[in-house]
Amino acid sequence: MANKIYAVSMGDSYVSGGDPSSKNTVLYAKWDPPTDTLDKDFTRVFAESWEGTPEQRRWMEKAAAAGRSIPSLYLPKTGKVYFLHEDQYVRCTLATMTIDEGFPKSIGSYWPGLKAVGFDSGIDSILWWDEKTIYIFKGLHYVRYNLETDKVDEGYPKSIVAYWPGFKEAGFEGGIDAIFRWEPDWVYAFKNDQYIRLHIPTNKVDVGPRTSARYWNPLGELSSRRVLTVFQAPDVTAPVRVSLPKVQVIDGFPTGTFKITNAETGLCLEAYLSSEGDYKAGTYAVKNPTPGRTEQAAFLEKCTNSKDQLWRYNAKKKTLENIGTGRCLIMDIPPSGAAILSGLVPKGAAWVLGLHGCNTDPGCFEAGTNQFRAENGYITLADTTKEEAEKSYWTADKDSKTAMIHGMAKGGPRQKWILTPAT
Repeated sequence: MANKIYAVSMGDSYVSGGDPSSKNTVLYAKWDPPTDTLDKDFTRVFAESWEGTPEQRRWMEKAAAAGRSIPSLYLPKTGKVYFLHEDQYVRCTLATMTIDEGFPKSIGSYWPGLKAVGFDSGIDSILWWDEKTIYIFKGLHYVRYNLETDKVDEGYPKSIVAYWPGFKEAGFEGGIDAIFRWEPDWVYAFKNDQYIRLHIPTNKVDVGPRTSARYWNPLGELSSRRVLTVFQAPDVTAPVRVSLPKVQVIDGFPTGTFKITNAETGLCLEAYLSSEGDYKAGTYAVKNPTPGRTEQAAFLEKCTNSKDQLWRYNAKKKTLENIGTGRCLIMDIPPSGAAILSGLVPKGAAWVLGLHGCNTDPGCFEAGTNQFRAENGYITLADTTKEEAEKSYWTADKDSKTAMIHGMAKGGPRQKWILTPAT
């Protein structure tokens, strides 16, 4: 699989999430080198791109807010990517976009030899050269690190000026923000808003310094002012993460009114109240035998401005309320009998989302167990006494434009949702 370029940059725009809240938005992006095309669906705020513990997420946020480079290293053999900040580092699994358990860790304690040469904190950038060798840059100096022996090679650190021809003349004698090798013949280095290119066969800088955003189209699209890190790796499709609105958040849900959109299908969660004999394609029967009770289903519909797709979190009652219908979203046990036998509800479904009067006991769960929250891209129940209730919502029919929502299992892209403030 062809490699993509992954970059973390500081810019003024957020292509897939609207306007940033500040001019220092740190974005994580990837693009295809041959076509120089930005993957806008992948691009997101860097600190929100990686799933981990609250402590790990705070570490990422701190690194992004520091206003300096974020050294990175991708190792092809393991599929792991490392990010460094101050005197610590985290190891991430690129394929799943997750931070590995047990991190962050101390650079000086786990990278042998770096502490002895003063490279255990404040590193500027890392250059992956080949399966055996990486170069680590800090200030005016660099070291060569042997990945096979897991040690700094003898004779280092050395001066960047003395051993990297053309870097001084270009103003790159120190403080290099990001650097990567584009095989087989070039090394690209970034500093502030500029970049240069080193031609390896002749050992000369043959391009630059140039303005990065002007000559790298994806950086221009991001309105990037500074590249903080860059590396090459195989293509991955990033899991969709929730970026909660920059407003007050209570119990995980934003105040005000918002839409809930399924990350895979792009369809909105709509509260639909049926009348007797009324059906919707692709769903189980929605006869309404008792006003205010179940058999009133929540569906996925094309996102519009319909009030039936607008929701509000009631922090006092801890209920998720629909604006259009005035009903609350509550988990129910699935209907038995004909609905399951006919395949309208998947076999093994633990629960079904239904609409109820907001003060009505759902009858299926004990009081206080139908509270909702949003965290790390999932809409979940805050508490449940039912072991078979696996928390995340699940869209039952991948191909249907109108699909009932059932619960069967944890995880998976079709259980991820985006909360968007209503305009």
